[in-house]
Amino acid sequence: MKKYIIKTKCSFCKKIIYRHINNIKDNKFHFCNFPSYCKWAFLHKKKDPKGYNILKNINNPNFYYLIGLISTDGNIYYHNKNTKSGSYLCCINLNKKDDYIIKYIQKRFGGWSFYHKTDGTIRWNLSNKLFIEYLRDEVGLTHNKSKTINIKEYFNNLSEINKRHFLRGIVDGDGSITSYKAKYGFNNKFTICSGSKQFIKLFYTFLKNKFKADNIYYEYNKWCDCYYVVCNGKHMINSLDYI
Repeated sequence: MKKYIIKTKCSFCKKIIYRHINNIKDNKFHFCNFPSYCKWAFLHKKKDPKGYNILKNINNPNFYYLIGLISTDGNIYYHNKNTKSGSYLCCINLNKKDDYIIKYIQKRFGGWSFYHKTDGTIRWNLSNKLFIEYLRDEVGLTHNKSKTINIKEYFNNLSEINKRHFLRGIVDGDGSITSYKAKYGFNNKFTICSGSKQFIKLFYTFLKNKFKADNIYYEYNKWCDCYYVVCNGKHMINSLDYI
């Protein structure tokens, strides 16, 4: 039987592997034990090179805008004992009116997108195991993060410029800007909302310390079960200028 086994190399990682002679004849590419990361990575690199190399953008400020947007309007799926998913996937869902954001992300970072006809949204998907592990292990995201997201350590370790871009992604995801005429002029308000109290307190503390402002505060809305950090008046303008 041994005479039918031939030594070759994995087409991706170049590790020495052994395959049956018939398999060598019938297949151009060979990978480590199937199913393997090597086969997925080899095919992904050919099909979606930008998505495959997304972590090479780690020195690009726009990368942190993407992480901020994923932290609010994104989800990640990965395989472990508590999840049913057998794949590694990151997705962002936005209103189809904001499809220019998704198209920009796809152009710069790869992945693919499609429109949901039933709910009027556009979805960006990226399948990259190493990127999902980065979001999970480095950023602190989980597959069910709406009320438990905690990225304090990750955010505090970012450079000043990357914090600004990260906040830009947060605002595009779960932020709002309102300006309306009141009795004594215009009422300007900038808010970020989340189901996670610790997530909101992080940005409340950051913005309050940044601008030394009394009218930056956070509150809980029981009707929608969400927490808000709110910047009023001139501090709204200062916050947006900073971002």
